[in-house]
Formats: sequence, structure tokens, C-alpha cells
Amino acid sequence: MNVKRFNIFILVILLVPAGAARAVSLSEIVGRGNQLYEESRYVEALRQYEQAAPEEWEDPVIMYNRANCYYKLEDYREARILYEQVSAKSKDMELVVRAKYNLGNCHFQGGMKQLDSDLQKAFEELSTSVRYYREVLDIKAEDADAAHNIAVARLIMKDLLDKIKKEQEKQQQQQQQNQLAEKIRELLRRQGELLQQNIETQKSMPDPNKPSAEAGRQLTQQADEQGKLREDTTGVNDEAEQMLNQLPAPANMDPNMASQVQQQKDILETVVRELNQAADHQGEATDHLTEAQAVWAAEEQLQAAESLYRALEAFPQQPQPQQDQQQQQDQPQEQQQDQQQSQEQQQFAAPDTTARDILNQEKERRKQRVRRMPGGYQKVDKDW
Repeated sequence: MNVKRFNIFILVILLVPAGAARAVSLSEIVGRGNQLYEESRYVEALRQYEQAAPEEWEDPVIMYNRANCYYKLEDYREARILYEQVSAKSKDMELVVRAKYNLGNCHFQGGMKQLDSDLQKAFEELSTSVRYYREVLDIKAEDADAAHNIAVARLIMKDLLDKIKKEQEKQQQQQQQNQLAEKIRELLRRQGELLQQNIETQKSMPDPNKPSAEAGRQLTQQADEQGKLREDTTGVNDEAEQMLNQLPAPANMDPNMASQVQQQKDILETVVRELNQAADHQGEATDHLTEAQAVWAAEEQLQAAESLYRALEAFPQQPQPQQDQQQQQDQPQEQQQDQQQSQEQQQFAAPDTTARDILNQEKERRKQRVRRMPGGYQKVDKDW
């Protein structure tokens, strides 16, 4: 489908100035310009029209023909400015109709140029083109070309609305996923803190079978916090499941959209699975902390942290913020390399690496003590 009348009509001089000699001169200027225009020599035609005296530049015909040249050169901004002046100043309604029609064409072309870059801007341009075509029909109701162009523009606008809606839904889903990732990151941070607290408490327990009253109180408090964390993890998992269930079925979608939906589905399925596992480990950790079994609780806490990390890792990697370029240039090259290496290590290293090392050392130390103690590691009776 095309807009019917993209050919822009040029006009010979319509108004005869007061001086006969000047009238001939202006007519010659317009005639030469029109001839160059017909030969598709639009830049030369524009220069020819501009040979008119400055006071004649305001003549609607001169402005109209100059606008036509700009239109053919695809300088729609300059063309619109001149067409708008013609439609506002001319008393010739036929010229006004042509100017408004061509204004519609300018905005239509502007909208088509935006289709691959800014859907909202394209829709606004096409909407403006329809407004000008309707103004043509208000003056000249029988203008079939304007009516046809309105129908074409509206069909394209309908398609644009569908695309804009899908784009908005995609942005909303992306925003929801970003928020979900932030919540998981916070869960992981809290789990890491609880694991570290557990390990610090273990360091204060000379005998794992006989925790002090203070250590017992710490473990009880950690059990409460671990239980709350499990509840929060379950709540975030419910949100992820809801997002997963709200994804549209990929059937009847274009391949690109279907691929995007499938990618979202894969991400959320991984997140739900890992959050479920994290919640299970957190429940076990809570039970162990309640029974003052700090070492076994720490093992469950570590596995919960690993599950949370895998859930977070399921999301596409966000680009890291760049340092100020001038600041980087001012730093010595060796220092920049050290910073880059440090950033890469932070980006790719699991957040629980240090905690794992501490936990393994603590577990090994506990095993050595248990071997030297009669009865091994038994359930502790709480006396606090």
C-alpha cells in the first residue's frame, strides 16, 4: 500500500505585481525554476526561485515551489515550514489545499523514516499526517487521494499500536525481571551474612557439643533470622512463578518474538527451580541452628547461597558502569590493569568463595576435634 499522490505540483506565478517589468522578471524566474524542477534538478531550481527579490520571497507561490524542492530533496523540516506559511497566508484555497496535502505527505514520510528507530515518534508523525489530510477534506470533500491516504496511514498506525504495545509489555517484563534480580541479590547478601555469623559463632565454641550460653543465644537468634529469610525467599519465588505463568504462549508469534518469550521462560524456570532449592536448604539450616548444630547448618546455608547465586546468574549479565574516561587516562597504565583485573575477578568469582574456604577450614578443625572426643558429634541439649 502506498500513499497515492506523492507527486508535488509546482505552480506558475499567479499574482501579477504592480510593475509590468518586474512581473516579467518574476515570471521568468518562476518559469526557469519550474523547468529545472521538471528536470529533477531540485537544488538548481531552489536557487532559481531564490533569485526573486527579498520582498517576493513571501509570495505564497514562491514559498510553495521552494517547499516542493525541499520535499524532493527529502528535507521535510524546511518543506513543512514553508507549506505551513503558505497554508496560513494564501487566500487561494486551491493553493491552501495543496499545501495542506503536502504537509500531510511530509509528516507521512517523516513517520515512515522513524519505523525502524522510534515507533512512538512514527505514530505521532502519521497521526499528524492524518490531521492534515482531514483538513484537506474539510475544504475539498471530494479529494479521493486525501481519503485514500488517511486509510493507508491508519492501517500503518494500527500496526504500530500493536508493536508499541508489545514493546511496552517487553519493557515491563524487563523491569519486573530487573526488580526480581535485585530481590534475589538481596536474599543472597542476607544469606551470606547469616553464614558468616554462623562461622564466627563456631569460632567462639571450643567444644561443638557444649556451646556456651552466649553461643546458644546467638544460634537461636540466627535460627529466627534464617527462618525469616526462608519466608522471604519463598515470597520471591512466588513472584517468579507468577511472572512465569503470565508469559504468553509462543504459538502464533513471529519467530523473533517467540524466541524472546522462550528466553524469558528459560530464565524464570531456572530462577524458580533454584529458589525452591534455596528455600529447602534454608529450612534445613533453620532446623540445624535451632538444634545448635552450627556446622551442619553452615553447610545448608552454603548450599542455599549457591542456589541463590545460580538463580541470579540466570539473568542476562548487565553491562558494568564505565569509569570516567578522563579519570582512566590520568591513571598509570599498570594501575588501570590492576583495577581491570580486580573488576574481572569480582564479576566472575562466586560471592561465597571466601565463605566456602572458611567453612571448609572450620569443618576440618571440627572433624579433628570430634575424632579425639568420645561419642563423636551428638545432638546438643539446650540449657539456655
